[in-house]
Amino acid sequence: MKSSFAWPLAVVVCAVSMTGCVQPSGPATAAEKNAEAAAVEVVRAWKGDLKKEVEVPFTVDGYEVASLMARIDGYVKSVGTDIGAHVATGDVLAVLDVPEMDDGIVRKEKLVQQAEAQIAMDAARTKENKALVEMRSVELKRMSKLVERGSVNQELKDEAQFALASAGAALARAEAEVDAAGASAEVAQAELRMARTMAGYREIRAPFDGLVAMRAVDPGAFVRPATGEGAKPLFQVVRVDKVRVVFYLSMEYAGQLTEQTSVVIHQVESQPGLQIETVGGQPLTIARSASSFDDNSRMMRVEIDVDNKALAEQAQARLKPGEYGQLKLILDYPATTIAPTSAVGSDINGRYVLKINNANQCEKVRVGVAVETEKQVGLQPGAVQPDDRLVAADLGRVPPGTVLSDDRIRIVTPEKE
Repeated sequence: MKSSFAWPLAVVVCAVSMTGCVQPSGPATAAEKNAEAAAVEVVRAWKGDLKKEVEVPFTVDGYEVASLMARIDGYVKSVGTDIGAHVATGDVLAVLDVPEMDDGIVRKEKLVQQAEAQIAMDAARTKENKALVEMRSVELKRMSKLVERGSVNQELKDEAQFALASAGAALARAEAEVDAAGASAEVAQAELRMARTMAGYREIRAPFDGLVAMRAVDPGAFVRPATGEGAKPLFQVVRVDKVRVVFYLSMEYAGQLTEQTSVVIHQVESQPGLQIETVGGQPLTIARSASSFDDNSRMMRVEIDVDNKALAEQAQARLKPGEYGQLKLILDYPATTIAPTSAVGSDINGRYVLKINNANQCEKVRVGVAVETEKQVGLQPGAVQPDDRLVAADLGRVPPGTVLSDDRIRIVTPEKE
């Protein structure tokens, strides 16, 4: 009786022992098989146009800015303007007191008068010498006829010839003196013009219509010409009827910038609520760009022109030099090969897609990204062509090299923006 139950009990104990010693593999193997058998969502790349909004900070500069410095030494006699004043072209901002310049001008004027008098004297002498030459010429002709008749000897004719030659030399000398006097007069006149020009520097004038943004001089101050690195401007005049909105763009986006790029100024720190899309009925556009990148920042300077007069009529607002804020660029990427964002992965080596070739094998292909939006990625030309099949999502679930049967490939329609 005892021996009849021993064998089954041993079998049960052995089974329990085996269960504790060996980890069951059945459920894991089934999950793997289910995973292998699951359908893979696949999307086809397509060609289309993408737009991307880019936020960049900006600052406002005057359309023209001039720092005005002294050209001559002198004491400031008077200052005719102050900061914030609007000035017109040629308005006198300050006057320097340099009395010795007036004396210098008087002296140069006298030198000009003296040179002109000398010209008159030399011209009269030349006229006299011309008359003398004519007279000597007549005498020579008369003597020649008398010699032919035998009325006088040859010596009188020779004397007449010598007299004519002497008169000719005197005339040539007088004409040379006239030329020299004329040159001296030109020098004197040039020096007078220079003296008057230098005297004009006593007045510091506005070079264009604008706003006095800085004044750093008072009456009685002694000023020197702007030479050397330490020179400081006396005034700064800024043109404000038109301003430049300046921003810097990275290499990533600079290549897509055109004169037709849409621009919206949507935030000006000193004027909350101000948004500018058009000025004078015209949309904001790119006026100019440096077309080169700064060596240090690798950024490109870009400028937008804003007509403040038109803006004031439109929005009762003006942009002021020194203001800053945010603007939005809408960049166009036409005829770009596009894939859903979920179809583009990344690892330590960069961005990639899983492309399914004609043999239904998954290939890990490196791609360059031209632009990326919330739902779509514009790919650089080369690695992926329109209509190529790409794993649409969960790229880590499909190892590279996997061969998919036709029934595992499920083509899906991508969600487009």
